[in-house]
Amino acid sequence: MHGPRRNDSDPNASGHRRSASRRNQRFTSSIFSFFVRFMADLLYILYYEHIHLLLKNFLQFRPEDNTIGHRPPPREAIPCGFQPGFLHRELASPADWISPDNRTPNIKTDPLAWDGKKVSILDTDHIWGHGGTSAWVWKSFLRGHNPILMDSWEPIPGTPCGSVNWASQPGHPTRDLNRRDDPTWEPVRRAMGHARSYSLRMNLTAAAPHGELASSGYCLANPGKEYLVYLPEGDEVRLDLTPVQGELESEWMHPVEGTITPGGKVKGGANRRFTVPFLGPAVLYCKTIE
Repeated sequence: MHGPRRNDSDPNASGHRRSASRRNQRFTSSIFSFFVRFMADLLYILYYEHIHLLLKNFLQFRPEDNTIGHRPPPREAIPCGFQPGFLHRELASPADWISPDNRTPNIKTDPLAWDGKKVSILDTDHIWGHGGTSAWVWKSFLRGHNPILMDSWEPIPGTPCGSVNWASQPGHPTRDLNRRDDPTWEPVRRAMGHARSYSLRMNLTAAAPHGELASSGYCLANPGKEYLVYLPEGDEVRLDLTPVQGELESEWMHPVEGTITPGGKVKGGANRRFTVPFLGPAVLYCKTIE
């Protein structure tokens, strides 16, 4: 018996072998490229942390200036998309303050409540590029973060501005956002200033995010002592004042304009309802009367 006869003169067979060989080469090249980029990413991250440890050891001899910060490597530094839980890695780093970026879930619209183990600085540059809103400022502050705004500037020619949201994108204003004097930014600046005014009035050392105390979900409080509440939609809010003994003095602030409207005295010891005395978003501040 004879097996199938090989027809070496068949041009199709030779072509198929060359095509399969090219596919195998491309597959091998892709695997190798991914491995190289993966290792480069990993080495980058380890190097990043090593530098922080060196700085930490150096700064311990300079008590007047001994804090260091950390932000995750930018996306362009991790081209293969290897993102091994950057927020978790930041929290485990030796840094004193960290700056979560837009890989943190809902960081633009509903920032997570911060536990205060490290100082959190929310930088619009790391989250949008050019971006931010007055609502984001108040939500961030009442969730325990320190929001900061990077003023807009004309991007360097040739950079992929659209892909990193330096300019308008779907869902954002259609005008050019790369100008410092664009009217988009002034409400953000004003909101930051007004939020800072409360940070100076409150005992922030004793305060922490307590979204469960306010029906709006945004409350920075030292339960039983003082409460700062943000109402994104205005209208009204229910605030749990059960731990309060005695009365509190209340006031309303417009989150952008900064105008203050006295809210009068309110008794503690129960859940209380507060109605905003003007239209739109509002900030409510309550403090016990000594």
